[in-house]
Amino acid sequence: SPLRRFQDLANHRQLVAAAAGDEPPYDAEALETIAAATARAESAGRRAERAAVRYWMYRYLQDHAAGGPVDAVVVEVGQRTVVALDETGLEVPVQGLAGVEPGDRVRLRVAHVNPRADVLRLRPEPPGGAPP
Repeated sequence: SPLRRFQDLANHRQLVAAAAGDEPPYDAEALETIAAATARAESAGRRAERAAVRYWMYRYLQDHAAGGPVDAVVVEVGQRTVVALDETGLEVPVQGLAGVEPGDRVRLRVAHVNPRADVLRLRPEPPGGAPP
């Protein structure tokens, strides 16, 4: 990562100055500022990367599974039930799943996908697998 390289460069400059017996180019406050700025930029980059991956996963589901069944495994039960989709690995909250436990396999229907709005709604597959 270029951001990590910048942190390494700042540390390298500190070490070179210390080895040469010179004043370090950065004081503690400057090093903290560099670390904070690069950490914020790295975090923003990770968020953007996750959003891009989610967008393309949603596009895939829109093109290949809209209205159709998808298999998933329950990964979280509590205030909300979260499943991980088999095809994409996406973790998505699902309403209407009752009596499930983490590790249970479920079949869901893709009710609505809007990649640009970051929306994916799944609903439990009706008994017998036929749409209601």
